Amino acid sequence: MRRLLFICSLSALLVGAGACGGDDADTDAADEVTTTTVGTDTTLDGERDDAVEDAAPDEDAARAVVDAFMDARVESAGDAEEFLTPISNEQFTDDLALYDVASYEIAAVEGADANSFEVTVDVVDENGDERTETLFVGPGETIAGDQEAYVIRGVALS
Repeated sequence: MRRLLFICSLSALLVGAGACGGDDADTDAADEVTTTTVGTDTTLDGERDDAVEDAAPDEDAARAVVDAFMDARVESAGDAEEFLTPISNEQFTDDLALYDVASYEIAAVEGADANSFEVTVDVVDENGDERTETLFVGPGETIAGDQEAYVIRGVALS
C-alpha cells in the first residue's frame, strides 16, 4: 500500500493533480512544485538578476573610455596616447591619424568576449571626410606601463 501511495504521489507531481484520484494532498503537492519550478526567478536569491545588472557597467565603462579617448583626439591635446597600448599606438599611421578628428559619434558597442568590446565610431576628420573606425577595447597595459581595466587595444577602419 505504501508503494502505491508513493507511485500515486509521484504521478501527481509529474502528471498533475488528477492522477490517482486527485485528493487534496496530491493537489497541494502538485501546486507547490509548479509554483517553485515555473516562477519567473529561476535562480537562488535572485542571483541571475544581480549578475545581469553587474554586467551592464562594463559596457558603460568601455564606452566612457572610448568617449574620453575620442575627446582627447578631437582636442588634439596630445594625451590620447594615454589610452593606447604599444600595439594600438603603432596602428595609427598617416592613413589613420590619431589627431585628425573634428567630431565623432559612437555608433555601437558590442561584446567581443568576456571582458572586451568592439566599439564602432563614426568619425569626421578635419577635412570633413567621414570614416568608420572599430576600436577594440579591453584590459591591457598602456604605453606608460600602467595596467588598466579598459584601454584601446586595437583599431581598424571599417
